[in-house]
Amino acid sequence: MNNDGTFAIAKSKFNVGEIALATKSSIDIDGIQNVSQLEDEAYPELSTKSNVRIIREAINEQEILIYAATTNSNQLALYFFDALNYELKHTLYLGHTNPVEIASFFQANDGGLVIVGKTMIVGRYERIILYKIPSDKINFNHE
Repeated sequence: MNNDGTFAIAKSKFNVGEIALATKSSIDIDGIQNVSQLEDEAYPELSTKSNVRIIREAINEQEILIYAATTNSNQLALYFFDALNYELKHTLYLGHTNPVEIASFFQANDGGLVIVGKTMIVGRYERIILYKIPSDKINFNHE
């Protein structure tokens, strides 16, 4: 939940074959609401079979919403949104040869990110994969 009472969510639109991210969704937790009424932005590069993980962390002295998901090209995409105005600040892609799927991620003691996932070697051997991204590599001023 965001500080303003809204929610950061991801939803799969199976009818159009895409994942949509919504950084600021008003959800009545005591009522009934149609998911199609939520404001979102489509990310067609994301695989519809992807797990999406969302965390909120302070990185480089900024409150950031981070979405992590697998792309159609089997890379891991990280989207960094400003948690105050919900503007996309930075995008980072990990992996290139073998498919990568997110399991979990969290902020490290030094302010960077630790990402745990799985990959497939030669298309059949499942392996755990670990990425460590230092906070100075997460740059919100330049793409």
